[in-house]
Amino acid sequence: MAIYEYPTNITNINDLFVYVNTITSGWAMTIFIFVIFCVAFFSLKVYSTARAFAGASFITLIATIFSRILGLVSDRILIASIVLVVVAMIWLFVENKVEY
Repeated sequence: MAIYEYPTNITNINDLFVYVNTITSGWAMTIFIFVIFCVAFFSLKVYSTARAFAGASFITLIATIFSRILGLVSDRILIASIVLVVVAMIWLFVENKVEY
């Protein structure tokens, strides 16, 4: 006997994400969003840390907005992504004001 319900009607990628998110109690897309942030951050690391953080935060925000529209992440994850973008913008602003 299976611990989880077997999928009954998965016809597109959204159904697959909904099923995986149901099995993991909502953690699948949260971890996926975190992985998107990590990949984007390390890909943008050729720039300064502040710019890489800002770029990764923005990419993560876009992915989180799409996920929220589809109902795959909670409002807390969306708010956390918005906070990350705001922190990144402040960090960029402060970094550009520092004189060496």
